[in-house]
Amino acid sequence: MLAGVVPLFAVACLSYLAIRHEDLDFTVVVGELASVGAVLVAWAMARASYSRAATVVMAVGITAGCATPAGLETDPQVVTAALLLSACGPGAAAGFLKQPPAVVLALVNFVVLVAAASLNPAYSTPALGLAAVGLGSALGGGLLLGAVLRDALEQRGAADQGLRRSIQRLDLLSRGANDGLWEWNVEEGIARYSPRWEDLLELREPLAPTLEAWLGHVHATDVDRVRSELAEHVAGRSGVFRNSHRLIKPDGTVLWVEARGLATRDIQGRALLVAGSVTDVTERKQYEDQLLHDAFHDVLTGLPNRPLFLNRLAHSIARAQRRSQVLFAVLFVDLDRFKVVNEAYGHAAGDDLLVQIARRLEACVRPGDTVARIGGDEFIILVDELDGPEEASGVADRILAGLRPAFHTGSSDVVTSASIGIALSSVGYFRPEDIVRDADIALHAAKASGKACHSVFHPGMHAEALEHAQLESDLRGAVERGDFVVNYQPLVSLETGRILGFEALVRWMHPERGMIGPDRFIPIAEETGMINSIGWFVLRTASRQARRWLDLFPLYESLTMAVNLSPIQINQPGIVEGVQGILDETGLPPELLKLELTETVAIAPDEEVRELLRELRALGVKLCIDDFGTGYAGLQYLHSFDVDALKIDRSFVSRMSGDRVPKVVQTIIDLSRTFGLEVTAEGIEAPEQAALLRSIGCHVAQGFYYSKPLDSDGAERLLARNPDWLSELGDGAA
Repeated sequence: MLAGVVPLFAVACLSYLAIRHEDLDFTVVVGELASVGAVLVAWAMARASYSRAATVVMAVGITAGCATPAGLETDPQVVTAALLLSACGPGAAAGFLKQPPAVVLALVNFVVLVAAASLNPAYSTPALGLAAVGLGSALGGGLLLGAVLRDALEQRGAADQGLRRSIQRLDLLSRGANDGLWEWNVEEGIARYSPRWEDLLELREPLAPTLEAWLGHVHATDVDRVRSELAEHVAGRSGVFRNSHRLIKPDGTVLWVEARGLATRDIQGRALLVAGSVTDVTERKQYEDQLLHDAFHDVLTGLPNRPLFLNRLAHSIARAQRRSQVLFAVLFVDLDRFKVVNEAYGHAAGDDLLVQIARRLEACVRPGDTVARIGGDEFIILVDELDGPEEASGVADRILAGLRPAFHTGSSDVVTSASIGIALSSVGYFRPEDIVRDADIALHAAKASGKACHSVFHPGMHAEALEHAQLESDLRGAVERGDFVVNYQPLVSLETGRILGFEALVRWMHPERGMIGPDRFIPIAEETGMINSIGWFVLRTASRQARRWLDLFPLYESLTMAVNLSPIQINQPGIVEGVQGILDETGLPPELLKLELTETVAIAPDEEVRELLRELRALGVKLCIDDFGTGYAGLQYLHSFDVDALKIDRSFVSRMSGDRVPKVVQTIIDLSRTFGLEVTAEGIEAPEQAALLRSIGCHVAQGFYYSKPLDSDGAERLLARNPDWLSELGDGAA
């Protein structure tokens, strides 16, 4: 500012002198020209940012221009004006620079001016004193003026520097932030976009300066909503514009963004400019979508979970209430003995099996039906728009057939089956939970019917469900009181016809219902975990009884005792120590104890289970696979069994008639002979079956032909009789 004012001042001085004097002294003209030149140099230096040096040059120029007429002019008014200006210029420079050399320069200039005035004939002695006082005041005023000018320039410079830094920061943020910035001049219809937009949309060229350039990239299903909400904000009906939508890149990929904006308005409230940003929220949107999916889907199988299934079921119920002819069904599917598979093969194999089962279930239903997993090995299916009740049974049959082929998990082939309960909407339901409950009741009826089948709910099943619940409650009390007895069924040598040992079979002596067989309460005990207490009771009681018979009947010095171990027991900590403790407690020789296992446990790939079986055999006890051929293993795995004996299931023996031997029975016996395993056939009910098994090499037999299960006293009487069934063929049950 000062650099612009001073040249004008110098020109004004020259103009004044030209008017007052027709004949100017050449020295005055040179001085004034030097003053103007100095001011111009100072102006150029100020433009080049050399502000301090420019101030000094300017002050010297003013002094030269004003001091020249002060020393040569004879008019008192001109001399006085020149002197005052010559004192003020250096003073202002000193005040502006605030440096000691500048102050010294101003003082020296003051002395020079006083000396120049004393030599000028225009001043008398009194006038000279007044001139000195005036020069001092001019010097002081110049100092003050320079200081004020310096502060003003410093404040202006600080403001300019702050503005430049703000502009730099804004530019840096615009280029470095994840947001794309935008502004839209509503009146002119011009839009501007930051370079970040090109990165977000992967564009080769900048967006055109129109709003349509943005909207042209918005997904077709979102664009109307974006227009509407932006128009609402421009009209003043929303405080802030905020909208999430999809942008389509040139290659067709989708980008989720969140747009924000705020309008500036005139005093009438009309929008003039809308400015804001767009933020890439694709990852956040994907995460939110995944969370939403996970909230309503099973993580393992990807199937709908219980909440989503119940929601869809509620819609089906509402539709059936509006249209009475609509029929749908709920199928409750539960895998048979899945816990055994899970514990035998490991949780990883169990999870893999569940995933494969989920895919097969989906393949068994129509596209509009819903297959859901509601926990563990339980699946539930909504079959909608049925033509009749028989169609639901047809779906169940397809499922049972679809699950029949073996599943390959890891290095093993696993065969499984399922039980299915069906509830039809024709019963009349108002709540999803009620029809699911009834399908579950039908499921339990299917399991009670022998598993691997389906059952349709009818109202009478409610009473059966209450019966099941009551039985479970009574069983808990029985475990606490010990309301169990052990019966014994003889194991007979087919070669000699003599008793080789017994199998211990548990019975529940119910205080009101009398004796209850294991088929009714063992599944409940395994489901609830009560099987552990019952299993240890049977093992201890049977071992003690076997030791007693060894002492009573020296003739049976090799009498064995077979006891079933549930897969649940096998996986409990301390099983080996528990067996050893019972052997020590009862004194039963370990080689006379046979522990019967399911084949899934015997061939378990889990190394921990295999090590446990090796530790049991290391105790000296014998291991036997019960109900061989009905579980999840195949004959091809027989070589890997770490056992001593096999027991052929009664379902195979029952097919024997005349001289016809089922192929599977002959194969089991031949392979057992190859691997040196003892073979027991259970379910012998006729002498012809015993003779046929003996002829093909079976070692041991068990069944009602020889004896039904006996209590301990009855078994003692049988031992005392020492029967020989080879010589008593046709004698029937003992």
